[in-house]
Amino acid sequence: MGLKPNVLWIYGGCYYAAFVFAYFMIPETTQLTPKQIDLLRPNATPRTSPTYRRYILEKDTRQHQPGGGDVTKPGTENVEKAAR
Repeated sequence: MGLKPNVLWIYGGCYYAAFVFAYFMIPETTQLTPKQIDLLRPNATPRTSPTYRRYILEKDTRQHQPGGGDVTKPGTENVEKAAR
């Protein structure tokens, strides 16, 4: 019989599995420097990396502006309010 027409399904299945793996397991690192990526890896999972990425970029932006500014880490808003 042969696999000639079915090779497309095997290839497509492998491609789909690789896409799903990459989407869920590789963290978002767009516009981050290597130093920022080093901060991202221990502090965020691939699913929470977009939120932590925004936090890192906002923190760096505020530190470079006149007057500075403090940025709260994602997920700590309720803890800080309860502590007051």
